[in-house]
Amino acid sequence: MEQIGASKSTVRRDLMELQEEKKIAFVRGGAASTNQQFVQESPYHVKQSTNTAEKERIGAAAAQLVQTGETIFLASGTTTRAVLPGLSEVDFLNLVTNDLQIAMDAAEMENIALTMTGGSVRPGYYALRGVLAEDSMRVMKTGTAFVSCDAIDIQTGCYIANADEVGLLRQVVESTSYLVLLADHSKFFSGSFLSFCPIERVDLIISDTGLPADLCDEIRKKNIKLILA
Repeated sequence: MEQIGASKSTVRRDLMELQEEKKIAFVRGGAASTNQQFVQESPYHVKQSTNTAEKERIGAAAAQLVQTGETIFLASGTTTRAVLPGLSEVDFLNLVTNDLQIAMDAAEMENIALTMTGGSVRPGYYALRGVLAEDSMRVMKTGTAFVSCDAIDIQTGCYIANADEVGLLRQVVESTSYLVLLADHSKFFSGSFLSFCPIERVDLIISDTGLPADLCDEIRKKNIKLILA
């Protein structure tokens, strides 16, 4: 209203027309373009301070799925790291991760038996990657893997912006029985160019209440379970 000098009713009408033309989708607090723009990976400190409330709720919902005695994988990332606090409620579990920050936190938790992948450290992102990390995942089997991504296309799959961790994530997808994707609603309105998983391979998506209803319907039509935290 301030920028274009229009009334609230005019802006609302224009937004409704754009939504009907599928040029935008309504999200909590506003609207987002459906024209997916390829994203560049943000620095770790920016990721850590973005959508923090949503990530905390997503992480807490994910932790409630973990059963005593289960072996899980937590992929590197700020959203997956948010799962860790809730795991203190589980009597005992085996945790595999390629994230140094997650590993440092988990090492202080007496109920967690911690295993790290091998590999070289990705500078600035605290992630282990490379052939050694991939080889270590080939000899492991996890019950549930929690992964995140930079972008989601619900017609095709999950994408990340860097090539360093693609090989490891693809091996994780092969090595787990149940794949859980953790992603706040913003990930559905951006694009990236490296796919690590087809959408049909995802068993469950945990997102937040900012995800539009039409996207929720499309996800469920693909027989993918959905939790909004």
